[in-house]
Amino acid sequence: MIQDQESGLYLVDRSRTAVDNECMRKRYWGYEYAGVGLAPAGDSEFFAFGTAFHEGIQQEEAGQARDVAYTLMLASANALKMQEPLRTELPILVGGLAYAFVSRLLGHALMSHVVANREVECHFDMGGIRWMSKPDLVLRREADNTLWYWELKTSGAYGDTFCRQWEHKIQSHWGAKAYEATSGDPIEGILIQGALKGAKYKGHMRSRLVGAYARDGVPGMTKPAYSLKYKKGFSWFLSPEYEEGGQAGWIDQLPNSEIQEAFPVVPPRVPDTDMMDRWLQQHAVRERAIGMLVGDQVEMDEPHIHRTDPVGQKLMLEVFPQNDDACISAFGHSCAFYEACWNKTVGRDPIGSGMFVPRTPHHEPEAKALKERDSA
Repeated sequence: MIQDQESGLYLVDRSRTAVDNECMRKRYWGYEYAGVGLAPAGDSEFFAFGTAFHEGIQQEEAGQARDVAYTLMLASANALKMQEPLRTELPILVGGLAYAFVSRLLGHALMSHVVANREVECHFDMGGIRWMSKPDLVLRREADNTLWYWELKTSGAYGDTFCRQWEHKIQSHWGAKAYEATSGDPIEGILIQGALKGAKYKGHMRSRLVGAYARDGVPGMTKPAYSLKYKKGFSWFLSPEYEEGGQAGWIDQLPNSEIQEAFPVVPPRVPDTDMMDRWLQQHAVRERAIGMLVGDQVEMDEPHIHRTDPVGQKLMLEVFPQNDDACISAFGHSCAFYEACWNKTVGRDPIGSGMFVPRTPHHEPEAKALKERDSA
């Protein structure tokens, strides 16, 4: 953990607290190792998908949003050596999600709102910690001049499952509080907007943004026929093949029900100050403890996990204990840092192993503080 040079406050973002809740040893590898943390060498499918979508929707024009998201996901699919049909269909899906969001959801919202801010760096200070955030989208409702915070999350969950999980999560309340502290303007309400991958069938993505069913027409006589549901004589086609405008034309003519299925939204919520303050009081104690033990007082020349001195042992056994239940999920997916924990050779030199690279900070205060520390 690093401190802000001017204020002396420890810098903490939401992602590391979420990882800390999952497994404290994973928190160590991802955010504290060698003073900056590690990231797997090469993006995961999930990370690449989310990044492509968020980069896409930063574009003001829907067609450009699609192109940016598609290009980024295609590059990641090639880098990850994905096999067909995912290599072809995931870029189409994320491009379609970005296009549909900008053209339909955001387009509808902008009939009564204006964009106040997109991914602006924000923070608030409490308990010796600077809690950093970068809210996705803040809209100003023109009718009453109120601000609405829009949190965007890509997910593989189904709509009901996606919506239920947010009842007690503090992520959106954190973003709202940070925006209020930084801008001085109150947030009236919070919307949590999902962007779902949808189901797979025999390895194919079955989102209607990717495609549907079609039957060829008779040359010179009839046009191709299309259907959202399977019919006898119809076969699966990909939306960029749609003869009336490609993927953009296909999405433009989709009914609202299909768009809503891909974009479930949690009903508006009021920022919960009491829940947020209670959470902060609990977690500030944990973050200060990490800061004092992993801060500049502790030498970071070698991984703490292999140190035998009292400070190194205290760090790993008391401050960053393993949650063995999180090593492999119920779905069979291994933790991103599984090899760092269980393979001693990798754990001694995770970067040298080629499996990991230093983490790149996503918040400007941390990036600035690290640059100042390294240049000192």
